[in-house]
Amino acid sequence: MYLEKASSNLFLGLKIFFCELLFIILIFFLPIEQGIAFAVFFGILVLTLLLGIKKTHIKNPLMIALFIRVVLALVQFYLFPLPDSRLDAVTFERVAWEMASQGNLIDSFTTSGYIYSWIISVFYSLFGVRSPLFMQSVNVFLGVIVVFNVYKITELIYNDKKVSKIAAFISAIYPTMALYSAITLREAFFAYFATAGMIFFVKWLRKNEIVTFLISNLLFLISSLFHTAGFFLIFSAFIILLIKLFKTFKRKKFPFKKIVLVFVTILLILVMFTTGIGLDKIIGLLNAENKGETLITKQLTYQRGRTAFPSFLTPNSVEGMIVLSPMRLLYFVFSPFIWDISAAGDIFGLIDALILIYMFLNIFKFKKYKQYKNDVVTLTFFVIIVLLATSLGVNNIGTAIRHRAKFIPILVSLASYNIYYNSKLFRFFRSIFVK
Repeated sequence: MYLEKASSNLFLGLKIFFCELLFIILIFFLPIEQGIAFAVFFGILVLTLLLGIKKTHIKNPLMIALFIRVVLALVQFYLFPLPDSRLDAVTFERVAWEMASQGNLIDSFTTSGYIYSWIISVFYSLFGVRSPLFMQSVNVFLGVIVVFNVYKITELIYNDKKVSKIAAFISAIYPTMALYSAITLREAFFAYFATAGMIFFVKWLRKNEIVTFLISNLLFLISSLFHTAGFFLIFSAFIILLIKLFKTFKRKKFPFKKIVLVFVTILLILVMFTTGIGLDKIIGLLNAENKGETLITKQLTYQRGRTAFPSFLTPNSVEGMIVLSPMRLLYFVFSPFIWDISAAGDIFGLIDALILIYMFLNIFKFKKYKQYKNDVVTLTFFVIIVLLATSLGVNNIGTAIRHRAKFIPILVSLASYNIYYNSKLFRFFRSIFVK
């Protein structure tokens, strides 16, 4: 046993050595703006290999995740643009370079969505070079960590290493998760902080500790800096907290911890609305003279183009938006439908939608969960609230695919139990991937 472990560690050491050797060779042949990106790639590889010493069962999913994301990043940089890699992706990178070129990063700091550009501008300033590939490599790094976070979330929910491993494998190969970890968009940062927050939120569900709930909300708050959906995570956590508080009162107990958390969360929400942190779009709407008219105008503005939602989903009043919200949620999560396909590029979206349908079918098999049912139902309700809130601001299928990708990690975690134990589709694959 000792010799086997020693030989395994020796083999691992050799792998790390050759990785470092290859990096040194590459650094002499590549321009510095590309060399620093490859340094990040090899850094992730070494960290993954080192993690494999203590957690061997997670090493392979992480290696697969890294390989897919690096390949996509290199294809994007050297060969041809990937889906969603233009427009906003190009803008974020350009703004990052402009911030770095100005030289005063303190003045350019922002709490809006462009904080992503500001973070990258810090790296640009440190190295003194413009490197879109480096920007992609940072996202790749976060994307690999998200796969690990999915593993941890799943392990906390089900306490089953086999289920956790299959969740990690699914996350590693999931098309949109891989895509948005390889291009210059803020989704990778959002996904990292959102999944990190979910780890602590699930811990709170299990142990009811004040500190874990507070940490989860802090991480959700940071995620809101990259997209307003982070606020909806906080809001959903607050709703779950209120439900648990009500249930405790029904049992005629005094829930001191939950009451403290209610006041702290209300204070956090008030601070967000007061400062505008993570709420730039919502604050703009609230400051409008005619909020209802402004809301509808924005809906009409965004609902244009070939991939716009059907016209019948366009509300003409606030009340109409409320009535249409269930249908808009369905379109947000499961579009494009067959009748929406009008170009070859739509096939990618259709595949994503079909996978999501499969995920939800496995999530809603509540009878199969037994002792995990309460937590799964709670977390499913949590995700639906977030998806519903996010869908209200989306009127385009392309935008829907991108924004719903933010919540795929938790969906994978929830679906993984039934996928592993009860899915006929995965009976063959689990014998290969999970031992």
